[in-house]
Amino acid sequence: MAERFIRVLWGFNSETEITKSPVIYFAAMFGRGRNQTGVLIELIDTAQPQTSDATGRTELINEIWPYIENANAVASTYARIDKAAILFTRPDKPLPRTPKGSVKRSAALNAYLDDIESLYACIERPID
Repeated sequence: MAERFIRVLWGFNSETEITKSPVIYFAAMFGRGRNQTGVLIELIDTAQPQTSDATGRTELINEIWPYIENANAVASTYARIDKAAILFTRPDKPLPRTPKGSVKRSAALNAYLDDIESLYACIERPID
């Protein structure tokens, strides 16, 4: 029930808006109990290599940012996504899928739980 509640509040509309980008195949928002909402993004195959270095990642974020801005425009303040809270899937760690090929959303977020925790460790670190 809590998962459904979270998705109704900030997941579906924002995720749908983000996946309108032609380079994004799947997007799942995360951040329950956190100060910052994040998004796990699976790119289409041809876009994947762009995330292998910092410059490519920045260029890719700039390319998809208009779609995230559109999602942020309709999202509640607590559900808005910052550039630092974007996590891309990796080719060596494919998302779990159903027999029909759809991504298993909860299983996908669980598969990337360590990466999500690392992301939060970076963005929630106090500034000295």
